Amino acid sequence: MPSRREEYAEQTNKKYRFCNCIYRSASDPKAESDILAEAMHYSKYHLHRIFTDTVGLTIHDYIQRRRLSEAAKLLIFSEKSVLDIALLAGYESQQAFYGCVYQNVQAATGQI
Repeated sequence: MPSRREEYAEQTNKKYRFCNCIYRSASDPKAESDILAEAMHYSKYHLHRIFTDTVGLTIHDYIQRRRLSEAAKLLIFSEKSVLDIALLAGYESQQAFYGCVYQNVQAATGQI
């Protein structure tokens, strides 16, 4: 029978792998929690609960923030247009991208 320390280490390792899976999938505009839950062999509810407890954000909020972070890097360090960056980040339009940036950063895209 595993000790409490071993059980804790195993649970921590599972959470780390789980968060790493979410982190990698955040760059995929088609990533959805249903697919992630199936890949991790958890129910969707359990997946959300574990992730929120571990990271402090919902999966949706985390993925949105990661995509915005990657988009901000592209805005600063690339010559791509805002529309191209918005589409690469998984947004349907430039307006949707602007709205998300404004809502999450409280600044217009030109001020990033």
